[in-house]
Amino acid sequence: MKNNIFNLFLLRSNIMKNILHVDRSNFFHKIIDRIGERVGAKVFPANSAEEAFRILDSERIDLIITALELEKESGERFIEYLNNSPFKDIPVIVVTGDDSETLRDRLFSLGVVDYVLKKDLNYDTFSSYLNNLYRNDEITNKLRRSKIAVLDDSKLSLRIIQKIFESNGVNNVDYFTDVEDLYASKEFYRLYIIDLMLKGTSGEEVIKNLRNRSVKSIIIAISSVDHYKTISHVLMIGADDYLIKPFDAGIFMARLMVNFRTLLLFEALERKRAKYQELAEIDSLTGVFTRQYIMQDLEDEMLGARHSGDTFVIAMIDIDHFKRVNDRYGHQMGDRVLRDVASVIKTSLRREDAVGRYGGEEFLVILSGVKLKEATKVLERMLRRVSELKYDEYPELRITFSAGAVEYKGESSDEMVKKADVLLYKAKSGGRNRIEIGS
Repeated sequence: MKNNIFNLFLLRSNIMKNILHVDRSNFFHKIIDRIGERVGAKVFPANSAEEAFRILDSERIDLIITALELEKESGERFIEYLNNSPFKDIPVIVVTGDDSETLRDRLFSLGVVDYVLKKDLNYDTFSSYLNNLYRNDEITNKLRRSKIAVLDDSKLSLRIIQKIFESNGVNNVDYFTDVEDLYASKEFYRLYIIDLMLKGTSGEEVIKNLRNRSVKSIIIAISSVDHYKTISHVLMIGADDYLIKPFDAGIFMARLMVNFRTLLLFEALERKRAKYQELAEIDSLTGVFTRQYIMQDLEDEMLGARHSGDTFVIAMIDIDHFKRVNDRYGHQMGDRVLRDVASVIKTSLRREDAVGRYGGEEFLVILSGVKLKEATKVLERMLRRVSELKYDEYPELRITFSAGAVEYKGESSDEMVKKADVLLYKAKSGGRNRIEIGS
């Protein structure tokens, strides 16, 4: 279902990714062509390196899949040709039946991104690569729309950086040789690139000032100094990264992309946190989200999963024999148990996960970006921690819960909650203090 969702996303966005498949076998050409069709990509077949380069010259290729047995020459030689061509930055996957460790090492040293055995060939593998390509496209487009400032008193260095940016379609950049001109700028820059060796001032001082002015912007230091003490010091005073001159254009852009992706994730978390605060949808007793808010969060998680191709898991958790707690120990004790269980659940989750009080003694948990196997481990840890709760005034009191967990398969929020509820009651009828999982 995850890949079906991903395919829908490709169709909706009207974007087609192009794969070059180089192999002398028509049989494997047909396999890759079918895989390409299923993941929403166009496959260009080639039998030799010569034919592959003709396609590369005429088509925009996003991913190269190559065998090691080609017409006229080997796949390794083809990869060597690629590395010395204008197409060296296109990711390459090797598909082969040879599982030799020596061969793997040799191919990875040539820069291939993965090595897939023919017996493991499936469209899940390639859909994940295409998914990453789409994500990188999105990050690149946002980088191109963001304002960037570069400060370096070497005009040669500025020209080199400008050439790297322009070759990657990044043109929204202001270049400075004087720090006062940078300080005087009224622009809001999301990314600063600062040379450490500046005339009349210290790059470190500039970084400190910029960090005080722009807490959320990315600051990358550049320098020819390659000493761990300098690097660690610059990172400690506020730089997000440190690039050593002379830099390779590919690595330069890759490091910028990594830092920019982190910034985008941070901004997304900030927006989510602001939304939490604005809505103030917190259950006053347990301190977790209300039913209304956790259901909205579930809708948001589904929307994100449909666009990214990722998956997630929800769990319905119900405290076992909670009515007995209220009847035997009183409602104040029942409230205390609710708070304690909610606290255990909340502190067992990651920052990107969420929990809400669904009703009474029932909680809805959203575990973002995980599959059932990983989610089950988290829930089992919660179950153990809840069972370890102790109350000095009531040493005989033992708290447990039952849970039902399901992985997102493209259904509606109501359908997903209903599936989890069915599994929850299966756990109850099966003896309680347990977790039932289902697809």
